[in-house]
Amino acid sequence: MDEESAAHDLDATFARLFLGALWGTMCLLIIGAPLLAAQSNPLLSSIIYLLLSSACHQMPERSFAILGHPWGVCQRCAGIYLGLFAASLVSPRVFCAYRTPGNRRLPDGVMRVDSARMTLVAPGSRGLLRSGLSSGIRLCAAGINVRMAHSSAQMRRIWLATGCIPILADALLPLGGLWASTPLSRLLSGLVFGFLLSTLLVAGVTELFRDILNSPQARVLNSHGGES
Repeated sequence: MDEESAAHDLDATFARLFLGALWGTMCLLIIGAPLLAAQSNPLLSSIIYLLLSSACHQMPERSFAILGHPWGVCQRCAGIYLGLFAASLVSPRVFCAYRTPGNRRLPDGVMRVDSARMTLVAPGSRGLLRSGLSSGIRLCAAGINVRMAHSSAQMRRIWLATGCIPILADALLPLGGLWASTPLSRLLSGLVFGFLLSTLLVAGVTELFRDILNSPQARVLNSHGGES
């Protein structure tokens, strides 16, 4: 693995740890509110419910309950937060793009993108998978670790739109009498959306960390640290 690949992996690790801590804290607050209410701590429980109410309707009939008290958010929002937390720990690297000049060779064992043909080149293989972006989606779904050699805004939009389909269907189809939304469907549709959204957040925070660490100020600090 070359220096640039190692630095990118380190940035991605920091991003996943940061987002994992953030969404993990949110999940603890969601289940902490009813537990505190059940333990006769209404003040702290009310504060948590109030904080979470800014992003959720908190309808008791659409929320899971612990010891007779509803979770801090509804079933769909609970699924979203759980998906955000889970994917921040196991996010696919297909969206963590390397910014490499031209189309140079990446380390062995890593697929790259032929930017001229928009095809995936398998490591150790002379053949090309000529199904373009759709191949990348199928490979990611199959659990294969794919790293892009450049950023694909179009693929990110497709990825996010895919996550919106279950949650929109579960919310809108009942209005026409075509589907009966259940606690499980609300939880799972939110889980899918949160998981796919988290992969984009991991990529975005990874790029943010890389830009911060590569900023002129950070380079000056590193140079002074090396001299001392």
